[in-house]
Amino acid sequence: MSQEQLEPRRQLQNIQKTIKKKTIEGNKSAHTKFDKFLKYVEDNEDRKFGIQSIKDLTNELCSEDILGKFSDWMFHVDKVKKLGTAESYLGKVKTYMDTEFPQSAVALNVRWYTSLRTHLKDLYLQQSSETGEALRSHAKPMKSEDLKYICSRLCHLGV
Repeated sequence: MSQEQLEPRRQLQNIQKTIKKKTIEGNKSAHTKFDKFLKYVEDNEDRKFGIQSIKDLTNELCSEDILGKFSDWMFHVDKVKKLGTAESYLGKVKTYMDTEFPQSAVALNVRWYTSLRTHLKDLYLQQSSETGEALRSHAKPMKSEDLKYICSRLCHLGV
């Protein structure tokens, strides 16, 4: 293989490594948020789960109760500002539960999880209408210079 053919392949591999690293970092932040929730429950609630970390979860604890309380805690107590962030944390914790405990109540009840996400979205919609704050943050519009740069890079890569 020539050097010209190897370069795009290396760039693609670097992009894939970057994506994997960001995914791991995103999961870590969601797991940290969940651990913070568990600590809050242990310190402030009557109904405790008896664990300190997402790593301590069991099949029995992966329930609608714990995920529902996590969702409410993010909105009411931790005050996660944006819907997308709260949905991301919730989704990553659910994915962890589904992967580690595929027979748990949370993994088996897809309809319930959909209604939980709808409830969370409704909370943020209500808050958005009351405060006038945007529901989601949006990226700045792309400028023609940005598009020219992207096109030139793609042409250079032979894509």
